[in-house]
Amino acid sequence: MERYIQNTAPDYYEGAADFTPSITEKFQELLASHERNYPSNITSSIDSTGAQEDECSIYMGCAGNLFMYWRLSQTSEIYEHNLNIALGAALRACDEIEIHSDPITFLMGKVGIYTLQAVINRDRFAVQKVIEAEQLAYGRKAEDELLYGNAGYLYCLLVIQKYWPGSPFVQIINEAVRRVVEALIKSGNQNGELHYSFPRGASRYLGGAHGTIGIIHILLQARSIIGPSYDQLLISSINAVCNLQFESGNFPIIEGRNEDKLVHFCHGAGGAVPMLCLAYDIFKNPQYLDKAIRAGNCIWNRGLLKKGGGICHGFSGNAYAFIKLYNLTQKKKWIYRAQVFAYKLLIDPEVMQEIAAYEDPQRKRIGVPDTPYSLMEGDAGTICFLNDLLHPDKALFPCYDI
Repeated sequence: MERYIQNTAPDYYEGAADFTPSITEKFQELLASHERNYPSNITSSIDSTGAQEDECSIYMGCAGNLFMYWRLSQTSEIYEHNLNIALGAALRACDEIEIHSDPITFLMGKVGIYTLQAVINRDRFAVQKVIEAEQLAYGRKAEDELLYGNAGYLYCLLVIQKYWPGSPFVQIINEAVRRVVEALIKSGNQNGELHYSFPRGASRYLGGAHGTIGIIHILLQARSIIGPSYDQLLISSINAVCNLQFESGNFPIIEGRNEDKLVHFCHGAGGAVPMLCLAYDIFKNPQYLDKAIRAGNCIWNRGLLKKGGGICHGFSGNAYAFIKLYNLTQKKKWIYRAQVFAYKLLIDPEVMQEIAAYEDPQRKRIGVPDTPYSLMEGDAGTICFLNDLLHPDKALFPCYDI
């Protein structure tokens, strides 16, 4: 059974419909519904059965609200009240978690909440907590990838540097960035190319969440601090990734496996497009833009995922690729395609029915993600996507772009 819904929408043409009014209405409706069902003061996650679970992570816990309101507040001051409430709730929820037993990543760990506390409140205590976590980046349990590894910790450091410019910790964090980058390079460098596995020594995953593409994307964003020292290694590694692209425009889940299967952010074209666009922006190699466009075309054809609107493996995460390509090329086709995905997800009755009927053996309920209000699987992520679609010049892929 196919994992995606056939895209029957007409592609962009001059004079094509502008869905902005409909998207604005649906954004407001979805946000109001989210605030009723999953208010900013909640300190747990709610699963698809309605049960509450102790989960504070940004990925699937109550701190997803914190990230959502943080992003919304960057386009309108009206969300700042909810932002402060969500920050307090996330801190209360994670209070009893020992940072040493927690992944030191933005998406999965307590350190991600401290990162947002630091930049929202200019909080020195929070920055110190993030800095102290560095020691865990070199322990025996250390990993490399974005979700559970050092790329996810590097993301925390880079967020603080960008959103608290001139902080008293600039030099300390710059030094930490260089050490973590060096550790990532040392772990992945194999004969002049970066290759990563998860867990270390296991399968060579390629995608945004678990693999080489995601790690390269974060390393490219660290370049403002580390300079061009690793440029040749990064270029060789990006070229190696490009050589793995399927004829369809998609990318394999695991290096060496000829399975053109998943078109997601976490695995496949959805996570590759932001990295390739950034690589093109930095190195000006037209091959990178060509590969990104091919991946974008693949997403247009196969990116309407039956799993629904989630960022990690849904419509929203895939549609961010279109926003990224629009911002890079300024071609209306790409923002139109992103609008079509939003329309299909929230307005098209046939598509909505297919999503509601999709049976996923990994889920507790048919047609509903296990954490339906979360950032990476649920409504909070879709709200971020719709807001970014309405403000494409300020758009950032959640927890991936800095």
